[in-house]
Amino acid sequence: MLANVRAKASVRGIVPFFQDNGQLSDADLRGLKETATSAEITFFDDPEVCVTNLRLLMAGKSLLIAEVASVGEAVNEGTRSSFPVHLLLTGLVGMLLGVALNSPALSIVCAPISFCGAAWVAATRKTYLVSVAGPAGDVLVLKSQNADLARAVEAAIARAVALRVQPGRN
Repeated sequence: MLANVRAKASVRGIVPFFQDNGQLSDADLRGLKETATSAEITFFDDPEVCVTNLRLLMAGKSLLIAEVASVGEAVNEGTRSSFPVHLLLTGLVGMLLGVALNSPALSIVCAPISFCGAAWVAATRKTYLVSVAGPAGDVLVLKSQNADLARAVEAAIARAVALRVQPGRN
């Protein structure tokens, strides 16, 4: 199993290896730490985030994996108000009434109301946050509306932290 990991590490990281959500044995973990000291292993590579066994590049900043103090994930639910939906529906009904009553002025007045409601509804979607705390209280935050991306980034950082090699300790 470890030879398989090393082969994948030399090609494009070990992300495909971890996709089966399998657990590593102690021997495999020791072997990966040996590999980690000799080469940089990529756990996750995306235009927004790159996680390797040595560093984390996220939100335009970088942090050494050895300096990661904590990793957390949170969900911002957005607004719970029904007002944006009511605004959207009021604008749409007003535009339809303007067409039905042959009143272009009513349609013209209600179009921006409907647009504002639609924009407000779109802006209040769920946002997934991944935060990484550094040694001096630095916090890197990834904001995404993609839940799978947030989970994958958090899992990759957790794997990198589990495999990190700290100076003086192996």
